[in-house]
Amino acid sequence: MTALPESVPTGALPLRSASTGGGSRAATARWFSAQRASGTADGAYGPVLVIEPDDGFRTLLSAALSRAGFEVVGCKSARTALLALEPTQAVPALVVADVALSPMDGFCLCEQLRGEMRTAHVPVLLLAEAPSADDRHLARVVGAQDLLAKPVAVEVVVTLALLETGPISASDVRSVATGTLEPGRLVRALLAGGRGGQLGFGPGRALQFRGGKVVGARFDGLSGTPALEALLSLSTPAMTVRFGPI
Repeated sequence: MTALPESVPTGALPLRSASTGGGSRAATARWFSAQRASGTADGAYGPVLVIEPDDGFRTLLSAALSRAGFEVVGCKSARTALLALEPTQAVPALVVADVALSPMDGFCLCEQLRGEMRTAHVPVLLLAEAPSADDRHLARVVGAQDLLAKPVAVEVVVTLALLETGPISASDVRSVATGTLEPGRLVRALLAGGRGGQLGFGPGRALQFRGGKVVGARFDGLSGTPALEALLSLSTPAMTVRFGPI
């Protein structure tokens, strides 16, 4: 784990509207994900950047990510995070940031990342104490992948980090290889945020989630609770995740 010094000042780049060029950024993200999955992206798999003002939680989360195989750069403020985002540094594979940062908050930092071509594709997970509906809406506006309520289990963040940095198809489907994650662990992580989508286990086997709840499940001929129980009883199957309307 790498910690950047807090004493080195750096200026913030001008913010750009999160609504500008959204389509082109999404296309860039899909291209970059495909390149990363094939191993042809230049500098595609940099460190995970953890920006967390609480020393204890930052250390705990950074250690858990390191155990999962990630290189981690830990920052206490947005000011030091900007050092890790300079053009001379590797583009991070993922950014995990508390929204309560200074001199800019996590929402503004995410907006800045989306406004720069070299970081427009980088997945961002935001963390917030008791996030409101307005907070979740703002997280979507600035282009964050999700907003997680604190306190959040480090296992949830690590699971989502594995999901967001893994293979993603051109149709924005994330793949989880056999034996990588247990279904229950992945479901808990998906329900920790506010996104909706589908977790697939192969033909005829899937569950749908939205806003922190499971809203549907099917397992061969079963549906509802029996189907959900059958899905969660699977050991370590290959799984796919598709975020979006269900």
